[in-house]
Amino acid sequence: MENKSVSKKTLINIFVSIFVASGLILNIKTNINFDGVSKFNLLLFAYNKCLTTSRLLGLVFFVACFALLKYFMNNLADKKTYLSLSIFSAVFTFCQFLGDGYTYQYNQGMHWTIFLLIIYKSFSLFLFIILISRFVMNELDKYLNDIKTNRNGISIRKVAFTLFITHILCFLVFFPGVVGKDASIQSMLFFGERTGNAETFYKLSPWYGVKEYQISNHHPYLTTYLFGYVFKLGYLLGNPEIGVAIYCFIQMVFTVGMEVFAIWYFDKNFRIPLLLKKISCAFWGFFPPLVVSAITMNKDNIYVIVHALLLIFLIEVVRSEGKVFKNKKLWPAIILLNCLYILTRGQGIYILVVVSIALIIKYRNYWKEIIATFFTCILFCQFVINGIVATSLNIAPAGKQEVLGVFFQQTARYINKYEDEVTEEQREVISRILDYDAMRQNYNPINQDRVKFTYNQQATT
Repeated sequence: MENKSVSKKTLINIFVSIFVASGLILNIKTNINFDGVSKFNLLLFAYNKCLTTSRLLGLVFFVACFALLKYFMNNLADKKTYLSLSIFSAVFTFCQFLGDGYTYQYNQGMHWTIFLLIIYKSFSLFLFIILISRFVMNELDKYLNDIKTNRNGISIRKVAFTLFITHILCFLVFFPGVVGKDASIQSMLFFGERTGNAETFYKLSPWYGVKEYQISNHHPYLTTYLFGYVFKLGYLLGNPEIGVAIYCFIQMVFTVGMEVFAIWYFDKNFRIPLLLKKISCAFWGFFPPLVVSAITMNKDNIYVIVHALLLIFLIEVVRSEGKVFKNKKLWPAIILLNCLYILTRGQGIYILVVVSIALIIKYRNYWKEIIATFFTCILFCQFVINGIVATSLNIAPAGKQEVLGVFFQQTARYINKYEDEVTEEQREVISRILDYDAMRQNYNPINQDRVKFTYNQQATT
């Protein structure tokens, strides 16, 4: 009798797993032509057209659903927990529904079969998020209870496991990952495309209209090459999404590694309270922008990892009163971090110059070590990577607007708030450097892009 019961549960798990996995891999297309399709076959026809060809992804979802269902049945909770899970999953699913644009406003006259498939996909996602949330919350609760009973420190393996699970499940939901706006534009420029936003970014160099080039250093050119070759790898393997998936997974692993290292470092060197440990784990594991950014292809997300690790090193410099510079085994890691800090962010070199000067003033006894690990990187990146190498690759330099953006923003604010006080002479001078009318209309108090992008590259400031 017990064997029959187990067999029945297994069959139910298999059926639900197939149901959810099939719904998750639907790629809904609202513009399907139903001409010549009989009413009986309408739904089947639409389902077939919307089903992705990625069988590997479907298999992964099936295995994940089956394992999560088994875990769910073996770790039952109370009604209050299920209600909380359902509310969270419903809100998450609704946000995805809006994000995909499945609204009447954008799809007027949507066929009823497409609507049913959207409901099916949404319900599958709803069930999958419940299963994921139950697993993560239960395991995190066990982990935090373990911390409470073990005051000697954090089990770093459990921290790594918990954060990896929260990130990998998010990766599966958003498979093959997310391509950021800047990354997509950089990839377009890599392949020689100059349409839409790519054309706008192409113009942001003093070489525009003067010399032919394909890639500029407006966005760090090494990241442009990186993203371009990611798509090339995907094309080589038969599908650009494969390249994106590989990249996003590797970046996710490095992000989790950075988070785990941060928790380990602070737990080892500062006796931080238990509550702060809980908040750190919950924040990094569940705060949506952080988790999603880990699987998003964007230069800023590479910079975040490097910035966090460099910040931890600077904290260690302060904690050890500069003695950490004596450990020459750390020098390769420090040099690599400093180079990446400069090469993944246009303004990184200016920040590092200020930091280096401050370090020499504060820890003058280690000035040789600071020059070797900081100033050497600055000179190497500026004159070799962004100089000799960039020139040999015909990389156009970034425009001055990246350095002067703050001042342009201040000018735009003044014009926007006190236009009546701007004299004709001042307006004429400003118009030589920036598009006065566009700057007045496009001013955004929290984003300087629309202002600095009007900069006249041939102007002399």
